[in-house]
Amino acid sequence: MHRVAGVIIVLEAVLCFVLEKTLSVRALDWLGAFVWVLGMAMILLSIATLRRRGNVPAGSSFVNTNSIVTDGVFGIVRHPLYLGWSLMYLVPLLFNPRWELAVLALAGAVTVQA
Repeated sequence: MHRVAGVIIVLEAVLCFVLEKTLSVRALDWLGAFVWVLGMAMILLSIATLRRRGNVPAGSSFVNTNSIVTDGVFGIVRHPLYLGWSLMYLVPLLFNPRWELAVLALAGAVTVQA
């Protein structure tokens, strides 16, 4: 299911630049940039925190934790990695508000949560 989520985010990013921009609002561009930074921060902080505090065996992926992590970014939100990815689906929609991107953003966010 996560492969589908990855395909959706790539498709959404490509369409953001290929489709004609219907609305040009500078504030939405700034909001899109802010949401991108926030989403990336959530993703990167989640990975770093899981590696550092999750008691991950040497040579294993950060998802192979042996303990529950409740501090750092996980002390703020229980699933920061999912939140970060869900925010990333909003970014192309903010840069180019079109119904096609809204449908993909919704599909992507739902797919990440599944």
